[in-house]
Amino acid sequence: MRAPSERDNRCQTKLDIMVDAFMRDDWATYSDELPPIMAHKVQLQEVITNLVHNATEAMDLVDDDHRMLKLRTQLSADNTIAIIVEDTGPGLDAEKSDAIFDAFVTTKPHGMGLGLAICRTIVERHGGQLSASSANPRGAIFRITLPRRD
Repeated sequence: MRAPSERDNRCQTKLDIMVDAFMRDDWATYSDELPPIMAHKVQLQEVITNLVHNATEAMDLVDDDHRMLKLRTQLSADNTIAIIVEDTGPGLDAEKSDAIFDAFVTTKPHGMGLGLAICRTIVERHGGQLSASSANPRGAIFRITLPRRD
């Protein structure tokens, strides 16, 4: 990853700024004590927006009483910053949880299969990782981990 510059609008920011647009009621919790990261704010907002959008679409397949979306941030044990999007939709096929990040792979009837591939590329260009797993008893968990700025 190249060094940040004023010209390409890279900025130092805290995760609480990135998730500010999502702070509604009690579905989002985030740590006030997160260290800053070096990130392109708009790109990471797009990643989070895509994950939240996917989660809400997945939950369209379950009864209203069972829909729950959670957005959390935390400092992980390995000293990385984590952004977690969890839903109570139908969940993920464990055998395909990594393949969903490949281009043109989709679980949606009318999906193009580009959203998660683009999200993973953006996160990786920030020195981070994007992974997916099944939630218990149902649903999906998408986890973004990003290195803290030293």
